[in-house]
Amino acid sequence: MKIVASGRIDDVFIALDYFDASINRIAAWTTGLRNFRKALLIAMLTPHACLQDLQNAGELTELLVLQEELKGYPWGAVYEEYCRRTNTPVRECEGIIHFPSAQSKFMIKYDEKTKTYLSLTSLPTGIWFCQRNVLGLAISQDLIHWETADVLISDREILIDMVSAYSHSFQYVDFDFDGNKLRFIVREAADNACTYHDGTHITMYTVFDYPDLIKRYLNKDKK
Repeated sequence: MKIVASGRIDDVFIALDYFDASINRIAAWTTGLRNFRKALLIAMLTPHACLQDLQNAGELTELLVLQEELKGYPWGAVYEEYCRRTNTPVRECEGIIHFPSAQSKFMIKYDEKTKTYLSLTSLPTGIWFCQRNVLGLAISQDLIHWETADVLISDREILIDMVSAYSHSFQYVDFDFDGNKLRFIVREAADNACTYHDGTHITMYTVFDYPDLIKRYLNKDKK
């Protein structure tokens, strides 16, 4: 509000930072940026010159009345019209993509062989929202609608589910295509790891004939 009121917004560099390990980084960045733009919009719709004139004239009662009245002004209607003109969802929840993943980082790559987007990510099984002890292959044909094609790795060394979820993980996966093989490297917490976030091993795995796996999954409803 003060930046806009000063009339020097073009001279100011604004930086935003969002970090919370329990929240999806992309969602936090997008939500934070959208709400920052809303704050700028409210500031730009505020009649700063009028408020300043009342302040300078000593009309403090009228100033107070106007300040309180402005709180109820329909800035939301202006924002909704802006979203309509830019073909953007008005509310954050309208643009949420439901991605089959627990709380973990992931990468997405497009595969020319199967014409799908692929991601290797931690799958939630309902044990614990932080669990990373089940790694799955997620696929999409449009980057919006995602499904789990298969489970690639699942910890079976510890039979107690909660202990496994807390002390074993497959995370920070990087992968690439090698002919009909899908090779991926994982930072793994295993053996004597204190928590799931530890990195006790760097392991490489290979999925053989991955195009067949994906095609069988995509054709499952056609049989």
